[in-house]
Amino acid sequence: MEQITVGSATTLANVERWLDRPPADIQIQLGRDSGLLPFAEGPAGNVIASLKKNTRIHVVTTFKIDFAKDLHDLGCLETPFGMQLLYNSTDVKDARGQDCRTALLEAVWKKVLQKGGMLGSGDAQYVFFRDPDYVAPECLRVVLDGGTALPARQFNSILKRAATFLAGKGFGDSNAEEHLLTFLYEATANANEHGAAAATGFRGIAVRKIIFSREEELATRDLPQALLDYARRCWKGRSGSLVLLSFTISDLGRGIQNTLAPIPDESERSRLLRAFLPGESCNPKGPDIVRGQGLGKILRAASALKALIVLNSSSLLAYRDCSQPNETPGGPLTVHPANLLIPGGTSITIMWAPPMDSRPAGNSSRQLADEC
Repeated sequence: MEQITVGSATTLANVERWLDRPPADIQIQLGRDSGLLPFAEGPAGNVIASLKKNTRIHVVTTFKIDFAKDLHDLGCLETPFGMQLLYNSTDVKDARGQDCRTALLEAVWKKVLQKGGMLGSGDAQYVFFRDPDYVAPECLRVVLDGGTALPARQFNSILKRAATFLAGKGFGDSNAEEHLLTFLYEATANANEHGAAAATGFRGIAVRKIIFSREEELATRDLPQALLDYARRCWKGRSGSLVLLSFTISDLGRGIQNTLAPIPDESERSRLLRAFLPGESCNPKGPDIVRGQGLGKILRAASALKALIVLNSSSLLAYRDCSQPNETPGGPLTVHPANLLIPGGTSITIMWAPPMDSRPAGNSSRQLADEC
């Protein structure tokens, strides 16, 4: 049996290696500090779903899980990735060797439902979606005519509160931050429309905070090159620490390029880029003048924020650093020349440095979750 240890800063490259000739049985070890970097969280859920098809996934934790007490400090098990891992695993054994998969899955999901679909900690807030029966979490939705809708006002309110808790007071008051909320709403609506899987699976929205106390830290952390370069540009003209917010929207669908009808002799990479052009959509052509505008709005929002955007769409990885001096507003993504092993799903992350005058908010993570 091959063992995988999930470290405190698991990268997308680490996650992809989980798919490299997997054996019939695989053991994934988690500690309290196990976690994934923003660009890896969404793809990791799709990798787990893919492994499940031919591999028995066994999970072990280095800590004890005590159901007699209030379950807390479960680390990454209380994230959409953790729920996906619990759901697709064969068993979950804690430090005492006790199999607690079923009880743990039920307990964490009960907590998610009690909190309206949102859990959080001091450096991360997560909104949970479960396909096909919880595609609109309670904290983001309104009920209309027996169905559910994802209203922009409700969505913006919840995401503002999550970001304000992490970044400081006043978030959402500037045009740049309104662009960010537009990005998040359009990406989530696109995921709900085209990326909801028929089988049960967990996905979500992740709002994360990364703090660098000194610029010298950049050289000591294991960071993807794109994030490293972006952080260095953001540091120019700043004093003190650097706070980066990341927002990730992920789904379990087929990948953006696989939802568009192909054009003769068109490559998969070209089809992915075409999806971001105005008027392109996987929906049938019709008179709707806003058809195919969502992905384009995402690029325009990233440009307005001077943000870093990283997209994983099935086997393709694309990015755009809008902090570059010669960046063209709303310009195209750059698609990485190498294909990934990841077979499906879409994950869009936007990384952004809030204004330097943001001040810490005074509420606690438990209070934020309770309010939702």
